[in-house]
Amino acid sequence: MKKILVIFVFILFSITFSFAQNPFKKSYRNFNIGVNELYLKSYSAISANKYEILEIQSDNGYILFNVSGRKFLLKVSPDESGSILKITPLDGDTSKGFLIEENIFKTIENEITTQVPKVSQ
Repeated sequence: MKKILVIFVFILFSITFSFAQNPFKKSYRNFNIGVNELYLKSYSAISANKYEILEIQSDNGYILFNVSGRKFLLKVSPDESGSILKITPLDGDTSKGFLIEENIFKTIENEITTQVPKVSQ
């Protein structure tokens, strides 16, 4: 009986754990563009959303910015298919949602999909 109870608890825990959402999954996104281009688009997205930029390190690929008293670290790094953009709050508090991250991701995606016509000379 004890073995059956242990197996039941293990199965229940496995099912619950598999459906649990990873809170950091919403804090990064893959893009099919180069690292430098994504870095510039990230800088542009932060400025477009009127967030305060505190520090820029283009060699390391990160931007430190402030939104309503909360500091965030934006990091751009290479990937096999392009680039990865990761945004994390410096206080580590993910309970306040991912609205700021989503705003930046949507702004970058809009910039990528919007084609700017070339001006002929």
